[in-house]
Order: sequence, then structure tokens, then C-alpha cells
Amino acid sequence: MSTFEELHGRIAAAMDRIQAGIERSENAPNDGRAEQLAQLEAALQAAGEREAALQDEISALSARAERVPELEAALVEAHAASGNAREVLGAVAGLENELGRLRAANEVLRSNNRALREAVSQGTEAGTELLSQSAEAELDALRADQTAAKAQADAILAALAPMVAESQSEAPSETETS
Repeated sequence: MSTFEELHGRIAAAMDRIQAGIERSENAPNDGRAEQLAQLEAALQAAGEREAALQDEISALSARAERVPELEAALVEAHAASGNAREVLGAVAGLENELGRLRAANEVLRSNNRALREAVSQGTEAGTELLSQSAEAELDALRADQTAAKAQADAILAALAPMVAESQSEAPSETETS
């Protein structure tokens, strides 16, 4: 039994030492360790939140970066379209100028025809000069009409050119996939 009592005494002494150590640690001055631990835990949590926010931002930036080639292609297409729009606007402006010339020539023609009808109805000899002026005005009107028709065709061609180019660029890819 002495061994048993000896072991019991040793265990009791160890338990007493453990209890004393616990009491010392509870009574020992804190030295701000608990406060430091709380601050470190708060900083760790804040860092985790920042990391999550940065991960979200990285994901958003990655999604935007994936759209860059698409946006670049759209920009190139917009530049091409604006160049074509300038061509079409130039052709339309030319058409408007030619239509203005045609209107002016037709007005001169109408005026000469009125004067010619009046001269013929009065039986005056001024008819030959008016007839010459009328024929000249008619020729001017025909020339202006022809120029206006050409300007109109140019405007139509300028508007159709990008569509034709697009269909031609798509046509080889369609035959390759077939």
C-alpha cells in the first residue's frame, strides 16, 4: 500500500500545483494581452473582409477584361461605320446640290415657256429668241437632271458599299464551314 499512498500523494501534489498555477494565472496582471488578442482578432476579421471585397473586385475586373476584345471589335466597327457615314453624307450633300441646280434650271425653263406662250399668243416676232432660250434652258435642265441622277446613284452606292463588303467578308467563312 505504500506504493499506492505514495502515488496518491504525488497525484495530489500535482493537482495542487496545477490548481496553484491556475490561480496564479487568473490573479496575475493581464498586461493588456486580452486586449491585444481582441485587437488582433478584429484586425484578422477586417483583413478577411478586405480580402473578400478584393476577390469580388478581381472577379468584376476579370469579367470586364473578358469583354475587352468584344469592345475593341465594336470600336473598330464604329470607326468603319462613321467613315461610311461620312461618305454617305458627302454623297447626299452632292445630291442636294445637284437637285438645287435641277430646280433652278426647271424654274428658268418654266419662265421661258411662259414667255414663249405669251409671245406666240400675241403673235410677236420675239418668239425665235425665246425659243432659243427655252431650248438652252431645257438642255441645262436635262444636264442637271443627269447630274442629279448620278449623285443619287453615288449616294445609294455609298450606302450599300459597307453591306456588300460585309456580305463578301462573311461569304468565305460560310463556305469554309459547309
